[in-house]
Amino acid sequence: MLSGSNSTRRSKPLLGTFVEIVLAEAATPEIEAAIDAAFYAIGRVHALMSFHEPDSDVSRLNAAAGAGSLTIDPWTAEVLDAARDLYRVSDAAFDISVATHLQRRGNLPADGALSGERPMEPLAVPSGCGFELHADNRARLTRSVTRIDLGGIAKGFA
Repeated sequence: MLSGSNSTRRSKPLLGTFVEIVLAEAATPEIEAAIDAAFYAIGRVHALMSFHEPDSDVSRLNAAAGAGSLTIDPWTAEVLDAARDLYRVSDAAFDISVATHLQRRGNLPADGALSGERPMEPLAVPSGCGFELHADNRARLTRSVTRIDLGGIAKGFA
């Protein structure tokens, strides 16, 4: 651990945890600017990919599940592409559509589709990880009950 006046340390609550940046340099305007830029990038990932932020790409995709495709940020598209690859190479062990099951178990807040406000389709084993990703930064969730959570991959991307 770094300590003392020869290091710079800052933390903020982001991505459902505390993000800490520690540099082995004393604070200078350049160091502070670099830390600000890093927190800005991490905050952007949070704003785009948080399950809990109502205007995030994830929340917008979840709200439009089973409907048409939506334009998403290129960073979100990159993470979805990586999630699709991880789904394939892990034989479906890594699956961002686990949010549906977590909502039903009460581990994530339920929305109208999963709380009885509209009829639910029976859950089956997801096919193709539950979403389509198009080359023009558009994506869609393929079933009306599919919900995604990027918490298992967005932190690493950030």
